[in-house]
Amino acid sequence: MISSCVAFRKLVAISKGTASNGREALNIYSAERDNISLVILDMSMPVMSGKECLVGLLKMDTKVRVLMVSGFMPEGAIKDALDLGAGGIYQKAI
Repeated sequence: MISSCVAFRKLVAISKGTASNGREALNIYSAERDNISLVILDMSMPVMSGKECLVGLLKMDTKVRVLMVSGFMPEGAIKDALDLGAGGIYQKAI
């Protein structure tokens, strides 16, 4: 767990930008998609959930690479996100 947390922090540290909600994430990706190699989405975001944002991203770009993160994942949420097209799930320590 510790090594994955360190790797995750390094990944976040090289971020090109952040969005405060799902709708903003879609706008940023739309404008910057050629400069974004990975999108990290929290399952719980204001305005639009991570799952809804994932669907929107995939409509824009079927090859978008998305890592979903959450401190709490209801039963079935992991399978749903993976079935929709998320490349992976990272469960944050609470």
